[in-house]
Amino acid sequence: MRLLFLLLALCLLSACHSSQKLNTEHNAKPLPTQRYAPVAMLFKTHYTACNTPVLSTTNKQVNTLPARYQQHQTLNLFFTKWCNSPSTTTQLRLLKTLVAQKVWPDEYAVYFDFIKRSTQDLRTQKLANITLRKTLKSKEHQLEKAHSAFIELKKQLAQIELQRLNPPAPTIPLQQTQEAP
Repeated sequence: MRLLFLLLALCLLSACHSSQKLNTEHNAKPLPTQRYAPVAMLFKTHYTACNTPVLSTTNKQVNTLPARYQQHQTLNLFFTKWCNSPSTTTQLRLLKTLVAQKVWPDEYAVYFDFIKRSTQDLRTQKLANITLRKTLKSKEHQLEKAHSAFIELKKQLAQIELQRLNPPAPTIPLQQTQEAP
């Protein structure tokens, strides 16, 4: 019986030790495709995608996340669409779709939130610029009308001044000329 307990204890210790060893080996070497790219690489990809002209197929790897990172295709497609969209409304819609697709790491969520706030600020500024341009156009139109009216008044004033400086010759009534001889 003692021998059986000893054998059972030895088996349990051996099993526990090997399971701990397997867990540490498994945790020490995560699969490369299950890791997300560092945020610095995400930022660099975003920056390069938005500041690089259309790339040839041989040079395409310059602005993309490598395939070893999780969600690399989704992020590469997002940055391509993001950078090629001049509309902040479209950009915000793309970002909302991207964020809703998956639960992203905290660093990515912070980065996406920063992009969202920056784009919202830019959108607000663009809308304010549109309003200012409309106001400016209206004021320019009013100024042009006032300028035309001013030129017309100057012409009328010049005519009045000419009439004052060059009075018309007095007309002699016809009756006076006939009575005089």
